[in-house]
Amino acid sequence: RFLSMPSYRNRILGLQLYKYNIKGFLQWGYNFYYSQLSQFEINPYLTTSASFAFPSGDPFSVYPGKNEVLPSLRALIFKEALQEIELCRLLESFIGKEAVVEMIEKHANMEITFRDYPRNSEFLPSLNDKIKEEIKKFKKEWVAFWADVKKKAPEYAGIADVCLGFIMKKFYDSDIDHPD
Repeated sequence: RFLSMPSYRNRILGLQLYKYNIKGFLQWGYNFYYSQLSQFEINPYLTTSASFAFPSGDPFSVYPGKNEVLPSLRALIFKEALQEIELCRLLESFIGKEAVVEMIEKHANMEITFRDYPRNSEFLPSLNDKIKEEIKKFKKEWVAFWADVKKKAPEYAGIADVCLGFIMKKFYDSDIDHPD
């Protein structure tokens, strides 16, 4: 996740992690604002390589702000990659992992590997839209699932309503009281 990498390269990582069941990703440099071997502090706004010790962007993914942490574009793109993993898992709960991976690779016109993946900025947003459209097809299943939760565990009724309300707003732009 270096500065010289295009954003689509950072974002495709989510689909690769999903496809290959990789449970985590370690980016060692979250906020390393020092030179190599921590000999002196650096200003991350002026040097992005820990004073030429590492590829630009490697030593940190966030910038220091006044009483806050400012995410880099790379960190925001990585967040999108992680959100796409969750969308894939959500769709998987309805159609199975094999069908999700097949849909992804059909949309890409290729098998997704760590070497081979679509190298353009349009693929992931269009796939994201496609996955959301597929999830929308399961509206009745959502409503039935949360109604079942409320029936079997009334103590979780409030949580079930919140979850269903979120899903209705996120995917259907409708209200919980009118799920159909």
